[in-house]
Amino acid sequence: MDRRIFLGSMASALKEILPRLSHAALLLPVDDMADLTDLTPGYLRLSIIPLRGPEDLKEAFASIEQEKPQALVVPASGLLYTHRREFVEFASRNRLPTIYGLREPVVDGGLISVSRDLSAIAARKVVINMKTAKLRRMSPDA
Repeated sequence: MDRRIFLGSMASALKEILPRLSHAALLLPVDDMADLTDLTPGYLRLSIIPLRGPEDLKEAFASIEQEKPQALVVPASGLLYTHRREFVEFASRNRLPTIYGLREPVVDGGLISVSRDLSAIAARKVVINMKTAKLRRMSPDA
């Protein structure tokens, strides 16, 4: 799925649970910032907060506190996975409805996610790889 469409769908999901939503902050890794034109529908002002790494979290959180958005959008990334508890604690402390691109922050207390459980995806891949290996061993051409 196109990253812009996915981020737009995250914003739309927030709009469904927060009908009066007009301003959200998007915590976005710098690597994902290319081509973000027309990211969200016209009803939503989106403040993009860039993240280069964990060293930017404190500054990003301060920026969000200063901007005072009504909600927070945190797409899937390695940074989100690794520091998910910090994101969840920040959102909770600031009473900030947040939608995550990974399921794990919701398990840790976050509000809502638009993704599947990474461990379930990994486990399914392992099973598929095991079945493929077994089929290869059983093949008369092997």
